[in-house]
Amino acid sequence: MLHIRTTGRCALQFIITIVSGTQADRQSSGLGTFLINATKIVGRHADAKKLMCTVLKINRRAVSFYRNKCGFVDDESDPSSVDFENREKHIYHILKLELDPPSTSNHDANETDPETSES
Repeated sequence: MLHIRTTGRCALQFIITIVSGTQADRQSSGLGTFLINATKIVGRHADAKKLMCTVLKINRRAVSFYRNKCGFVDDESDPSSVDFENREKHIYHILKLELDPPSTSNHDANETDPETSES
């Protein structure tokens, strides 16, 4: 399930929380990439500055997916980035992906617009 919540002080942000991971039979099918790309499109059109997600450190496959495939990096609010003395005790990462505004965005060839793609 994908939950999208908007927050913000000066700028609108989209915070994405993936409540349950992709089912095993759907992993490596492109579904996760499709959902992230769709969320990027929605976020850009809503003038969001970034996408954020929280992922358990032990879920190495998900951490790799977000970082390597989608381009997420540690957010400033990630406990490991703030609490250096206890960084090994924290069980999750808080990751972010900065978004360009829709008018200046260069959509890469792998970013499929869900409104125009065929199923």
